[in-house]
Amino acid sequence: RHEAALAALDMICSERDNALKTPTTFLKADLCELERFIQVPLADEVHLGDLTHVYLSSVCFDDYLLRTIARTLGSPELCPNIQAAVSLRELPSNPYLTEIGKLPLTCSWNARCIARVYVPTDLLSRRKQPIAVLARFCCAGDNQTGFVCTLPYALQYPQHGRLRLPRQ
Repeated sequence: RHEAALAALDMICSERDNALKTPTTFLKADLCELERFIQVPLADEVHLGDLTHVYLSSVCFDDYLLRTIARTLGSPELCPNIQAAVSLRELPSNPYLTEIGKLPLTCSWNARCIARVYVPTDLLSRRKQPIAVLARFCCAGDNQTGFVCTLPYALQYPQHGRLRLPRQ
């Protein structure tokens, strides 16, 4: 899969100049050593601590690995820029990442997979908040009647911080 992702990225970049708005890197590593990879650059100065969005094809991950991933991604010291994680498997209960919604995905083995979208539980006290992700999953309404936004309970009462959702 890693090689297929690299080939697809090369094809997209060669067919269209600047097709991707942000630099994109696909890395292959042992997730059991995730914390070590965040502290040490993997390749070409890529720091996993700079991650903003993560996709986990976690169908075969056990609970121990999923908790380790949640603890690492939810750590403000290790992953200060993380805004969202999407997982094919529900994460076990943890205080680090909070589910804010579900997303239908088409996978090679099933056209109707449901992925779960998570944000750091302490996101309101972080420097950058995932406004677009929160608006997509936590707001309802339209331009005529207005919008109503509600955060999941775990995110409603941060120790410090405020979140301003965009007005339309």
